[in-house]
Amino acid sequence: MEKIAEVLLAKVTPFQFMAGKVLGSTCVSLTTAVIYVLGGIITAQQLDAGDLIPYELIPWFFIYLIFFLIMTGAFMAALGSACNDNKDAQNVSFPAMLPILLPLFVIMPVLRNPAGLFATWVSLIPPFTPMLMIVRQATPVTIPAWQPIAGLVGIMLFTLFTVWAGSRIFRTGILLQGQKPTFANLFNYIFKQ
Repeated sequence: MEKIAEVLLAKVTPFQFMAGKVLGSTCVSLTTAVIYVLGGIITAQQLDAGDLIPYELIPWFFIYLIFFLIMTGAFMAALGSACNDNKDAQNVSFPAMLPILLPLFVIMPVLRNPAGLFATWVSLIPPFTPMLMIVRQATPVTIPAWQPIAGLVGIMLFTLFTVWAGSRIFRTGILLQGQKPTFANLFNYIFKQ
């Protein structure tokens, strides 16, 4: 695998290499999401339940999904490039999955009081915004218009930071062998080069 990376990096920059991986997986995920959403809409309409679909949330869903996929893809590609073997990948997989898992743990309190202070603030934390904001918007409670927009701006900025940091880790980690992917090493890859 290292030889393949060396050959590829002779023709493209590490950022282009990582961007290709992230954009490819993003397109695959978007294709799957489109199929599921269209399938759900067609099924609901065939069952005379088409009026129950919140069509106004579908654009928000895809916007959040795109940013979430790019953010998570850049982060996971960077961590994968810093790992030497499967054991290293297993060691960093749980901390890497926390931003994806934590919103699932707080989804019930958010559903119980979607306009509450806790739901508002936790849905404005960038890695949690895609999942929790769309859940809040899908409830019958009216969410102030500034909150989805603020969440979107936050996730855009956080995605830019994640892509930047991920590309710096990827640039160093893809060819570096023998070092463990500790948080100190990852921090050094991002800020000290």
